[in-house]
Amino acid sequence: MRVLRAREQAAHPQPRPESIAEAFHRLRSAGIPPSSVRALLETLSIEPVFTAHPTEAKRRTVRGILGRIRAILSDLDAPDRLPRERAELLRRLRAELTAFWQTDLTRVRRPSVMDEVENGLSFFVRTLWSLTPRLYRDVQEALRATYPEVGDRMPIFLRFGSWIGGDRDGNPRVTAEVTAQTLQRHRQVALSLHLKQARDLFVALGISTRQAPIAPALAQALAEAEARWPALQERLSRLSPYEVYRRWIGVIAWRLEQTMPWDPLAGPPPEGAYRSARELAEDLERMQESLREGRGERIAEGLLWDWWIQARVFGFHLARLDVRQEARRHAEAIAELLRAAGLANYMELSEEE
Repeated sequence: MRVLRAREQAAHPQPRPESIAEAFHRLRSAGIPPSSVRALLETLSIEPVFTAHPTEAKRRTVRGILGRIRAILSDLDAPDRLPRERAELLRRLRAELTAFWQTDLTRVRRPSVMDEVENGLSFFVRTLWSLTPRLYRDVQEALRATYPEVGDRMPIFLRFGSWIGGDRDGNPRVTAEVTAQTLQRHRQVALSLHLKQARDLFVALGISTRQAPIAPALAQALAEAEARWPALQERLSRLSPYEVYRRWIGVIAWRLEQTMPWDPLAGPPPEGAYRSARELAEDLERMQESLREGRGERIAEGLLWDWWIQARVFGFHLARLDVRQEARRHAEAIAELLRAAGLANYMELSEEE
């Protein structure tokens, strides 16, 4: 990180080499028109896939310590640290290093499949959830600087996938029950992260209608929600009638809480639950549009924009789970289906057939 920061400082005001901004700058210099860039973004699909690789033996405990050490080193780089602040940071750094030296770096037992699932999910919780909106923001700012004609509507070109808990090719421990548990854990973690975003935004967004107007569409949506779900009334009654954004976030948080215990495979949703992350994104878009109409563009493009990106990228599942199986198992299943239908023996068919 220090090297990257030094490169960016040295390159300013030009984009840092090998950065997103430089890539768009090179496209513009090469004469690539805005229409081509827009078409590229709308068709681009990037999906890093997580696997439980046998060489990845680093424990979550160790990664947590290393993350805290990295944060302390970043704080030490600040030029305006007071001597007592620097001394406190060094004390914390020594404590973390001591903990690191006295911690087993590898596991003492082979992890279960669900241990591997939790290990994979930790990357989303610790890193990807917060960093992904920053990557999209880098793209948006680079576009504004080099291709303002493209517009601000950001297509979703980056999503994530995982084999952990779904890859049963050569791993008999990955059963149907394990895959079902994996899907449920993905959903629980995603909803928990969305609920934390709602609570953080609730604290940050105390805008009053006595200070700034709101869009009629948001006021109408709030009134309709209160009328549709009477259980909301007690929660919202404790909030100021002027703090409409907080009231709307209260609606979103309540709906997320209703969604949390619901298993879509077990039955219909509870009252008020979100049926999909698309509904959540639409509720966030209502807030964004109202903020822009009420002189709150900077707020709409801050924490709220990040959450909107997270809703569209991660949904209620964090990552698409690939269910993989040995090819012969697939062939046997198809053969059984064809045999039951009285058709040809699949196992004896040629490639052409």
